[in-house]
Amino acid sequence: MTTMTTARPDLRRLELAVHEAAHAVIGVIHGARVQRVSLAADGASGRTDFTAGSFTAGSPVVYRTHIAAAGAVAEAMLVHGAPHLGPDRGTAVWQ
Repeated sequence: MTTMTTARPDLRRLELAVHEAAHAVIGVIHGARVQRVSLAADGASGRTDFTAGSFTAGSPVVYRTHIAAAGAVAEAMLVHGAPHLGPDRGTAVWQ
C-alpha cells in the first residue's frame, strides 16, 4: 500500500495511479497475474494485488524486489523526468 504526500489533490492522484500501475506492469512482466489495482476515493492511498499463486517459493526474490521498487521509480520519473547517463557514462543523473 502506498501513501502520497503531494499538496495538490489532482497531482497526488496522478502520482498514485502511476505508482500503482508500475507495480502492476512489472509484476506482469515477471509472470504475475494482477487481481486488482485500486486507489482510495480520497486519492490518499493505493494498492496493487496479484492473484494467489502468482509467486511461488521458487519465484526469484528479485522479481518481488523489482515489483516493489517499480512504484517509487515510476513516481520519481513522473516528478523529475527520466534519468540520463552522466558525463562519465557510468552514473545516472536526473535532468
